[in-house]
Amino acid sequence: MARKPRIEFPGALYHVIARGNQRRRIFLETKDFEDYLVRLWSYHEKYPFILYAYCLMPNHLHLLIETGSVPLSKIMQAIQFSYTQSFNRRHRKVGHLFQGRYKAILCQKDEYLLELIRYIHLNPVRAKIVSNPKDYCFSSHRALLGIDKRPYCDVNVVLGLFGKKRKIAMKQYESFILDAIGLGHKKELYHLKDQRILGEEEFVSDVLSREDTHEGIFYDVPLLDIIKAVSKEWDIPVLVIRSSRRNRRGSFARGIVAHLAKMITGMSMKDVGHYFSKGEAAMAHRYRLLEENIEKDKQLKTRIDCLYKNLTDGKPPRFK
Repeated sequence: MARKPRIEFPGALYHVIARGNQRRRIFLETKDFEDYLVRLWSYHEKYPFILYAYCLMPNHLHLLIETGSVPLSKIMQAIQFSYTQSFNRRHRKVGHLFQGRYKAILCQKDEYLLELIRYIHLNPVRAKIVSNPKDYCFSSHRALLGIDKRPYCDVNVVLGLFGKKRKIAMKQYESFILDAIGLGHKKELYHLKDQRILGEEEFVSDVLSREDTHEGIFYDVPLLDIIKAVSKEWDIPVLVIRSSRRNRRGSFARGIVAHLAKMITGMSMKDVGHYFSKGEAAMAHRYRLLEENIEKDKQLKTRIDCLYKNLTDGKPPRFK
């Protein structure tokens, strides 16, 4: 079954799960855990979002994020790409660190926020790494108890859910967490509707109606800027890319431009084809060929992903 696109809009709550490629470890030493948290918090400052909870396990991680004006896809792409590069340099490795695309479950906030905070923080207990979650150093639980002074999560927001006075809120929070020790895996937190949504029928219907009016998140990047970026990356002259003559390198580059234009700006193949004096069918064919190549060629995908990041970095998103 084809993978459905993510549903993204300001104020959405996501339970994000990312696993190591082939179930391998994504954190090999303490430095790796610390590096990921520093990068996570750095992007929290750059792309403001609410981080309710996190838990970094040896071969996977959990984040509970409420987005603002910056879409989750941009946030996660920046964090995962940055950490992967750092990890590979540190351990002299190459290739993909994470298993494909991270999983992002869109959650009904009122019904599931507290349960998800508790479930995420009890991961090390369910995995039998510790018997008490406060003994695990790589989750936000210790920060919420005031043990860790570098929070790396929005402590005040979370404690505010348990009371106005900080000390009382901490006690209420800890009791809430400990009450669930021994309950094990909660299957109801993974009973998804439409493969992507955790919530009641009314919430699901509302979200899907949003999807009808928010087809994606795009950026106002001129097509010429995309062409110049592709030209520089593959050393193909702009004139060759823009030429209407048949040329293998030019056709290849136009396919990449079409792919990036659709991803970044939401342009149709008809509009891209018009720019290149090509018909919609011809442009769509070139686009499909590139999509097939991306599936087979991981290096090509990495280069295109880097271009996407460079072209959109720092630009405000546009919800279409």
